[in-house]
Amino acid sequence: MATTLNIEGVKRGDLFFVPLASVIVDPKENTRFAPPNRDDLDDLKQSIRVNGQMVAAEVLLLADKSVKLIAGHQRLDMLKELEAEDGMARMLKCVLFKGNEADAVRRGIEENLRRSNPTPMDDAKNIRTLMDDYGDSVEDCAKLYHKSAAWVTSKRLPLLSLPREIQLKVHSGELGVDTALTLANLPVSDAERIAVLEDATVNAAPPTPEVEPVAPTENGPGKKKGKGDKKKKGKKETVTNTDVIRAAERRNAISPDAAPARKMTEVVKFFKELAETSITGTPINDFAKDFLKWKDRRLKDETWENKLYEYTHTKLGTVVSEGKGGKAKK
Repeated sequence: MATTLNIEGVKRGDLFFVPLASVIVDPKENTRFAPPNRDDLDDLKQSIRVNGQMVAAEVLLLADKSVKLIAGHQRLDMLKELEAEDGMARMLKCVLFKGNEADAVRRGIEENLRRSNPTPMDDAKNIRTLMDDYGDSVEDCAKLYHKSAAWVTSKRLPLLSLPREIQLKVHSGELGVDTALTLANLPVSDAERIAVLEDATVNAAPPTPEVEPVAPTENGPGKKKGKGDKKKKGKKETVTNTDVIRAAERRNAISPDAAPARKMTEVVKFFKELAETSITGTPINDFAKDFLKWKDRRLKDETWENKLYEYTHTKLGTVVSEGKGGKAKK
């Protein structure tokens, strides 16, 4: 239990120091879904060890003259670790926060939006706290995040229905938001969602490496770097939305008719892989390449329409006169 502190006369903006054990910490007012990366915490601890606490924590003065932490959870945790390591008593440098507990949560969210890049799980946790504990509406939360109400209800809150194991993958960036939302919308148990993700991970298509483009030169546009050249650092995500949908279909967790419509990026990726893996000169290879040309506007709509006739009527002996829109029999 926190002790009553003698901080009479302290005004907002004044610096004062509080024994670590006297600071009240309410977990729901920590706007992080899970602890930060340990390397980042160690860097912070080393900085405090060498330079002291550079930035004051914000605290709320309660009616009994005790203080509740509003912003500075990591600073407090690292001070406690240092105190435990060397036995030297430490104090938390503080300034007063003006507002109530709901304001404190909003303040923590705004601080993280400015100083760092909160994860989708951070967002979901904080939105749920604001709605359940402080009565904020969906519209209030959307305004705080500068997003739409649909973003709150369809892109963040559904993440809270996922099992913790999957939520942690979203929090770390290992699993993308859209892929996680597909799992959340499956009409199955948490255990089956985990099984679908495991299936998708085992059978995931190998990621297509990103190639770093070369800047244009005086002699014309640059060329993409080939094998052996340095490439851009890839994303940590290893399982795509398509991988999850295919795994769900294999496990009968979703019927093909109920699967969400494919995004254009998925369609393009499919045809690129088809063009690269099918035998050159075969109808399927030509079809994939022509689709990609049409997508890039290197084929006119009229030409592409005629090619579709050609591909779909080849077995019937029908050929198409390219660029004329009609069918001509051989």
